[in-house]
Amino acid sequence: MRAGNYEEAAQDFTAAIKANPSFAEAYFNLGLVRVDQTHYEDAITSLKRSLALKPHFHGANLFLGIASYRRNEYDNAIAALKKETTLDP
Repeated sequence: MRAGNYEEAAQDFTAAIKANPSFAEAYFNLGLVRVDQTHYEDAITSLKRSLALKPHFHGANLFLGIASYRRNEYDNAIAALKKETTLDP
């Protein structure tokens, strides 16, 4: 992912999810890849799944807020960012 090989990273995280569907970190990282690719709807789906598995996942609400903001979903963005700052002031 750091080398900019986003689609390869997405495939790797998707494979990790298939191998272990309860692996919140893989959903989170897939969400980050999708944010970088500007696939915000997919990012939101992955980040929400990460949070469903691990509600206090550090940073997940931050990136959920960013993805929501970029989709002009301001109420959702505000809610996610408020949650992140509550969990990690």
